[in-house]
Amino acid sequence: PAAAGQPPAAPEQKYTPEQIKQEGLRRVNQEVLPEVGALMREGKFAEAVEHLEESVAFASGADERELMDALSCLTARCYLGMGKPKEALQGLNPALMQARRNGGPSAIKPHSIAAECFRALGDAEKTRVELRALVEAAAESTDEAEQAGALLLAGVALFDM
Repeated sequence: PAAAGQPPAAPEQKYTPEQIKQEGLRRVNQEVLPEVGALMREGKFAEAVEHLEESVAFASGADERELMDALSCLTARCYLGMGKPKEALQGLNPALMQARRNGGPSAIKPHSIAAECFRALGDAEKTRVELRALVEAAAESTDEAEQAGALLLAGVALFDM
C-alpha cells in the first residue's frame, strides 16, 4: 500500500531477453549508426569509435553476426581515418575472420579494408593476398555495381603498388 499522499508504486516491468535484444538492435540501427555516420563525415573518428565499441560488444553478445561485421568494418574505417592501420586491422578482425571462413559477396568489404590496412603498413604480400580474396568475393556477387567497385579498387591498389 502507498503511503498517505503518495501515488501507488508502479508495477515493476520485466523485459524478456528477446525484448532487450530488439531494443538494442533498434538503438544501434536508429541512433548509433546515424550518429557514427555524422561523426565520420566530420572527421571525428575517435568519437565514432567510442560509439562503435559498445555496439560491437552488444552485437557480439546478441549473436548478430551481420551487424557485428558491419560495425567491425566501420570501426576499421575510423582507425584508418586516424592513420592507425594496426588498430584498424584489430577492429576489422571479427568481420575479416568471417569473410575468410565464408567468402562470397559479403566478404568484399572486409577484404577491401584489410587490403587498405596492409597497404598502409607497407606489406605488399598481404595486400596482394587480400586483393585476390577481394576479386574472388566480387566474382560471386550478383550486384554489378558492387562487383565493379571491388574490381576498380583492386585494380587501382595493384597499379599503385
